Amino acid sequence: MDQALTATCEILKSTKQSDSSIRDIKRYILKNLENDISRTAIAAEFHLNPDYLSTLYKTKTGMTISEYITRERLKLAKKLLLSTDYPISEVSTRCGFQNISYFSKTFRKYELKTPLEYRQLHSTEIYSNSTK
Repeated sequence: MDQALTATCEILKSTKQSDSSIRDIKRYILKNLENDISRTAIAAEFHLNPDYLSTLYKTKTGMTISEYITRERLKLAKKLLLSTDYPISEVSTRCGFQNISYFSKTFRKYELKTPLEYRQLHSTEIYSNSTK
């Protein structure tokens, strides 16, 4: 009975630590979105094996690290497209995309529109809502 209780406590402790690690990893990614973020670099930052990091992250969040990075970069891109007049190339760079064509392709894949189309459509919506 003591062994089972000890094992359960160890599992709970490990789960809390991994949840805390995931929060820290997400914070690190958000602070470094405009940089080239790799799984290896994240693993090194947190003193983890890259394969273990990938498995842990996928298990805890249901998505891969690269999926999370892409989603957060696109979230930032949408915010910048609507709140600034930065050229698309500047938005791309500020969101950590290495080239504008990859940014546009990725944006279109997730949003079903180009960054420019997104800006034009939503800028019109914001303008029409503010005049009502």
